[in-house]
Amino acid sequence: MKRILQTLFSVMRMAVGLKPRPVIRYVRQGGAGNADGTSWANAAEDLQATIKACPKGSEVWVATGEYWPKKQGHAFVMKEGVRIYGGFPMPDSDKPDPAMDSRDWRVNPTILKGNGRRVVYNKCNRLTAAAVLDGFVIEGGRTNDKGGGIYNQKVSPTFVNLIVRDNHAWTGGGIFQSGGILCLSEVTVTGNLSHWDGAGIYSNDCKLVLANVTISNNVAEVGNGGGMCNRRTMDSSILKGVIVKGNSSASGGGGIFNSCSSPVLINVAIDNNETSGDGGGMYNSDSSPVLDNVTINSNRTIGDGGGIFNEGNSSPMLNQVTITSNLSGQYHHLE
Repeated sequence: MKRILQTLFSVMRMAVGLKPRPVIRYVRQGGAGNADGTSWANAAEDLQATIKACPKGSEVWVATGEYWPKKQGHAFVMKEGVRIYGGFPMPDSDKPDPAMDSRDWRVNPTILKGNGRRVVYNKCNRLTAAAVLDGFVIEGGRTNDKGGGIYNQKVSPTFVNLIVRDNHAWTGGGIFQSGGILCLSEVTVTGNLSHWDGAGIYSNDCKLVLANVTISNNVAEVGNGGGMCNRRTMDSSILKGVIVKGNSSASGGGGIFNSCSSPVLINVAIDNNETSGDGGGMYNSDSSPVLDNVTINSNRTIGDGGGIFNEGNSSPMLNQVTITSNLSGQYHHLE
């Protein structure tokens, strides 16, 4: 009888268009109870194992604390249809069962750390926008390859409310995206290092969708694009409400380096970036980005183009763009 009633209830929910409640699994540092993840009282300790075991359409709630992959050299891998939320307070006697409305990812930092290599690694695992990582700090990734903080290849997950900081890689110190869609909202990418291109973000052969993103204080030691390096990104790429500041590169594009990439920039500030090559703020190679309500201010280069440097078949379209107080040529010329 109980099973019949459950079935009837499910049919009724479907008939009126109600979605079933998602399965929720709980994770806290050190675990709790029997650690099966079915409640805060029995929270799991192993975040990756919990993600892997979750069915499509479920959620993982993670309490404040620091989390590493269990195995040396491994990384956290997202799963299609699973939404992973950080920022929950640690359950205690006053609040033994924190709910979604008590989540505050800035007050309750939930930190994912590298264990000898990258922090997050998604390679061709068929992720769409339904795979969500929301409310985490991504830090301490180290690799001599690509993507110290987050590595994405041919995937399109959703990243919301993140700080990606202090990650190192050969290319794409903070985030590396090849193929698919890089979707970032309310994300800060700061203090990352790359030997070659894209200290903050490196993208190629993909679409960019960035909203309210700050890319700051990233360093490309030898390569291009201290803040961002974009190669062959789709023309439908859009950066809206983005701040690119305080980044540096050795070769070109202290703030942004575009090669065969023509993204649309709306309400963007490119300030106080520098390079030892050309294009203190932005370097365009065979690229014609569309700039709408953009400020390019106080960028520096010892080469040419303190604000913007264009080469090849590059014709940026500018609308309500302010370019001021940029320096070039051993910092002697305003541009």
